Amino acid sequence: MHHLLAYSHHPVINYDVSLAPSTITTTLSSLPSTQLSEPAVYPPVYSLVILIPHYTWPIYVHASYNGQYVTVNDVFTAIYHSLRTNISSSDYRAIRSKKEAEKVRMAYVMRYRRLRDPYAYELEKQQGMKRVDFLNWRTRFMGLTINPSSGAWLLHLL
Repeated sequence: MHHLLAYSHHPVINYDVSLAPSTITTTLSSLPSTQLSEPAVYPPVYSLVILIPHYTWPIYVHASYNGQYVTVNDVFTAIYHSLRTNISSSDYRAIRSKKEAEKVRMAYVMRYRRLRDPYAYELEKQQGMKRVDFLNWRTRFMGLTINPSSGAWLLHLL
């Protein structure tokens, strides 16, 4: 695993997965952009699967930057785009309790209310609930670990 993606209680990357990867900051004095184009895992792979514990949808990551292997940037981009996918009405109906449904609804409301620009606020509101709203405000990237039994990577959030 690339050190920028590795799980840690104090990750090198500061990233709220509900926001675009362009908002990533680092605890390092500088982050060379070349590190984002380095392989996400060693040996390099063409694709990988990321799972979030207690979360329905797998995140599929494919080599896109260079077409040869998954990069660090490919991982962050795939996480973001997967979480920005709209949910269906059946996804919402599948929520197990009214209390959980209310948490998801409130996460949606808080997500669009944090936008200061009136146009962005209305656009985000109109787009409806997204997968990210199911994370119950646990959106801080803490890193990835491998699940040896499945070969999938686990995304840890706080």
